[in-house]
Amino acid sequence: MGLRMGWTKNVNRQACLYFLFVPTFLLYTLALAGCLSTSPGIPNIFLVQITAQDSGGKLKVGYFGMCSVFMNSTDSQLCSTTCGISTEDLLQRLSPQDGRSAVTDKLVEFGLTLASKILLPILAGGGVAFTLGIVLFLFFQIRVKNPSVQGGALQLLESTSLAFVGLSCVLCFGAATSITMAVGAMRYCDNKANAPTYEIEAGKTLQIIQWMTFAFSVLIGVGLRDIMKSSSSTQKAPTQAAKQPRQPLATAIDF
Repeated sequence: MGLRMGWTKNVNRQACLYFLFVPTFLLYTLALAGCLSTSPGIPNIFLVQITAQDSGGKLKVGYFGMCSVFMNSTDSQLCSTTCGISTEDLLQRLSPQDGRSAVTDKLVEFGLTLASKILLPILAGGGVAFTLGIVLFLFFQIRVKNPSVQGGALQLLESTSLAFVGLSCVLCFGAATSITMAVGAMRYCDNKANAPTYEIEAGKTLQIIQWMTFAFSVLIGVGLRDIMKSSSSTQKAPTQAAKQPRQPLATAIDF
């Protein structure tokens, strides 16, 4: 009865853990896909919004994309990726034909500088580490059901999976804190300047997504550790019992 209750509890924990995989991957995807397209909600996921004081142009900067906000409009925007593109080409993509955008080459260059040198895509590394950790965990779950698998191989899979998930938590926490501190420092410098060139506003949606991603990653890391420890102990128990040496015949006979 106790064994059955323990098995049911382990299955329930695994089901809850697998359920957390989906929103965590979705949060990673949303955070990294911000400002890459004009799909609903995507332009509102940005690191910072830069407003030029002289021209009034607005530019939203994401990890791998930018969006220009048309003058006198918050719904009409143009978005483009920033990977492998020059300032001139990016300005052309973000400028509409009717001239409603006041985005200049200096504003675009400033946004590219922020994205490439200050607001680094640390979260992308966290997403890669998280994916590797989950893949190794699933491989561990397959191998642990095979009685012929050596304990050393399972321990290697267990430690490597937990290391990758732990690394993703560290990188996600670093991304969230570094973005918050960098934006705060830039806003402080703008407020202290007599005639600030740009007005910088932090993207609250992306900050919430990053902190939620960190929280989910920590929960998943704790759940992975408990499940793999339990699976390893369950797999070792019958193996150790089978390897116990038999008693000699002389000691087994009572004279």
